[in-house]
Amino acid sequence: MNNFEEYINYFRQLKISVNEITTKEQLDNHQKVVVAHYDINGKVFESKPLYYKRITHAPSIKNAEYTEQFFQDAVYWLDINKHEWPQSSGETDIDDLIINDITDDPDFKNELLKLANNQGNGFIQLISKQGRSNQYYRNFENNNHWHDIILLIKAIIDGETNLDTYLKPLVFRWDGNKHTDRLRVSLSWHFGSRAILYHLINNISKKKISLFKELMKQEQIDLLHFKKQII
Repeated sequence: MNNFEEYINYFRQLKISVNEITTKEQLDNHQKVVVAHYDINGKVFESKPLYYKRITHAPSIKNAEYTEQFFQDAVYWLDINKHEWPQSSGETDIDDLIINDITDDPDFKNELLKLANNQGNGFIQLISKQGRSNQYYRNFENNNHWHDIILLIKAIIDGETNLDTYLKPLVFRWDGNKHTDRLRVSLSWHFGSRAILYHLINNISKKKISLFKELMKQEQIDLLHFKKQII
């Protein structure tokens, strides 16, 4: 089994479910709150409450109204007033800051480190590595709730063609430079070139085709052996 096949198999086996627990007060404050459940090899872990903020009422957003027009729905991204994750420089401490924000359970923390970590060898990081620039190498995890990233990756593995539902809650990066305001922008291709998406889809598709060919070849070999046994 080569590495990329291992990544695909990991995400196929990982199951994610999400329960919304937003209160009326939070809804009136344009927030959404969820709890994510990770089913890893039959063991289920529950996250702490994870906060989102509607982008039309959130700071540091580029094209908020236009983004909602594109998705034809209210759009909620990670609430940067409740989570300290996003850093425009992409240098957030994943091992402590982000993972401690998701859970206090040491077993769950160990599983999350397999998804992303400061060394950059987590499954989320490895499966999308080819589409990341050095400048934004941690940006994908720093600006998004991880279960949303995993659901996107699983949808691509499953061959879903309309990814808007999975792209809606995801941020691409902080746009701008030292001479401008740093603003968050949508991961959707509609808002610009997204190499990380292209490589995810392209590499997964190539690997699935390769696996299919290997399976067909093995079935032909098995069929030849079966015919010889009949003769």
